[in-house]
Amino acid sequence: MIAKVDNFCQMPASHVDNAMVSSSVGPVHEDKLGNAWQDHTMYHTHGSLTTGQQLGDELQRHTVQVQEPLQEMPVVISCQKGMKGVHDISPNQDNFSITYFKSGHAMACCFDGHGEYGHLVSTRTVQTVPYFFLSSKSFPDDVPDALTDAFEKAQMDVIEFARRDGWDICGSGSTAVVAVWKGSQVWTANAGDSRCVIGSIEKSKTLFETADHKPELPEERSRIEHSGGEVRTLCYDDGVKISRIYVKGTDFPGLCMSRSLGDLAVKPHGVIAAPEISVHEVDLSQSPFLLLASDGVWEFLDTNTSVKTIVKKMQDDGPAKRVQKLQREARKRWRQEEGSYCDDITSILVRLHHDSPFSCPPSGLSAVATDETGTSNDDYAAAATKPTVNTSDANAQLEDQSYAGIKACMEQSYADLRARMVDYTKQPSAERKKLMEESCAELKAQMAQLHKPSSPRTSSISTTSAATSDTTSQTSCELRAPI
Repeated sequence: MIAKVDNFCQMPASHVDNAMVSSSVGPVHEDKLGNAWQDHTMYHTHGSLTTGQQLGDELQRHTVQVQEPLQEMPVVISCQKGMKGVHDISPNQDNFSITYFKSGHAMACCFDGHGEYGHLVSTRTVQTVPYFFLSSKSFPDDVPDALTDAFEKAQMDVIEFARRDGWDICGSGSTAVVAVWKGSQVWTANAGDSRCVIGSIEKSKTLFETADHKPELPEERSRIEHSGGEVRTLCYDDGVKISRIYVKGTDFPGLCMSRSLGDLAVKPHGVIAAPEISVHEVDLSQSPFLLLASDGVWEFLDTNTSVKTIVKKMQDDGPAKRVQKLQREARKRWRQEEGSYCDDITSILVRLHHDSPFSCPPSGLSAVATDETGTSNDDYAAAATKPTVNTSDANAQLEDQSYAGIKACMEQSYADLRARMVDYTKQPSAERKKLMEESCAELKAQMAQLHKPSSPRTSSISTTSAATSDTTSQTSCELRAPI
């Protein structure tokens, strides 16, 4: 439940630029966002507002999928709730999105909300940044300009969104770090202290990292003070110094980053939403990867340590386990440094490949939208490492394979499902186990049909399975794609 506020912004009118809070356009309607994913993307997922979570629980996801990937998805996401006190009931304020556009570009967003309504800012903007990027006149020819346009319009939209729904955005906002990639080109855009790193598995090193936007940086501080803002630095007993930004003459809002989305009260005072943009060409033969993370990771882990954590044992463990290792290490550091307090922690790992996991989709495909409700790390790790093929793609493959090939493929899929069912039986959900058993039974029955001389080929292998989703929506039986 969102508490409504009587006044859109509770700061004195003199502290708010009227031009920042007025618009004749209004926020983008949710239907337009959905239509954009349907018409111009092959895949989009973002975190959904989730209540009642505890420390370490994963944020739920909403996914719109026009086409199933033809190979393993190269993206692993973990967005886990922290703990802000012993009786913490606050929501996870981190959020994320992954979007594969039909142009061949892909985008990852990692945002970290702050303030009373920071979760609303991050949840809204992880959707609107890819939307405005896609709808920019500069897309796809000028990616840097399209990114700048997306941040600017997302800022305007979230202000109108807050006005429409009646919550105060003056002291609430979100950091934002975005990576766009296509082939060997990578573009990064960031505002605040969430960070994107480009690393290499082959070289086991950091190739690039975005710069955090902190008020103590000379260029950032100069802009803030020139605009009438005030930077105050406190030195704690342990020697740690923290600088915060205030509206001059007030004790509000005490922001510790110099760029952000939202935070309307300090936008006239030098805290800007404009991102810093970098462009890179990577050598795909060096197994490059992107790591986007909130300051739940970066607060106590430096970039090189995080990169080494990801790279170490990558071939043995796989990407999902390495991401979870990084998440556990970050949470351990919070416990060592802050006791019972732990920030929300988000990591997104993207392995950069020559080919997209999606091909150009045929016309007329309809998107399938799902809301995932699982909170188990193992569930997300399993989903990240098991590609699926939709029914139409599977049928096309069946026409090109021999009877022996089909049989081998089905037997492998059955073995995979049985193996994964063993993991699922460790989970508390009896319903999930039941669904897995039903899927295996159906698949086994289809395998038996392959032995009949009258049906050396099958025309459909669609089953109902919960193997890669925590919902009971229809999915296709899994075929292992070559990696």
